[in-house]
Amino acid sequence: MRGPGRRLGVLTVGLLLVLTSYRADSQTPAVDPPSLLGSWVGTWTETGRRGLTGPYFLTLERVEGDRLFGTGELRGRRVTVPPFTVSATLSGNRLTYGTRVRTELTVDGDRMTGNTTGANDDVAITLKKEKY
Repeated sequence: MRGPGRRLGVLTVGLLLVLTSYRADSQTPAVDPPSLLGSWVGTWTETGRRGLTGPYFLTLERVEGDRLFGTGELRGRRVTVPPFTVSATLSGNRLTYGTRVRTELTVDGDRMTGNTTGANDDVAITLKKEKY
């Protein structure tokens, strides 16, 4: 086959290949919500001018569908945030919680990294799941 029909066929196949590869790359691997239950420990670091840092604790205790519930706490030399309730949503490998101060974490096996926005300064967070 020659002419416009052949070009249309080649164009269609090429377009399908591009769309298929884009879709595969843009999807995030799903995380099984119960696998996140337990204690996560790590650090928080303020990304602003003060550069404060300290330990961050996240304990996930209960799962209901794509929702996880637990508590969080962060400490620092000049910062004290009392324990707070966490009501998080898991979408793919993204765990999010908070409204006015919003935390978004990316789950990668036994590690989570992300940030908190909406506080005085943004905060970078790195967590690792504790082994029992």
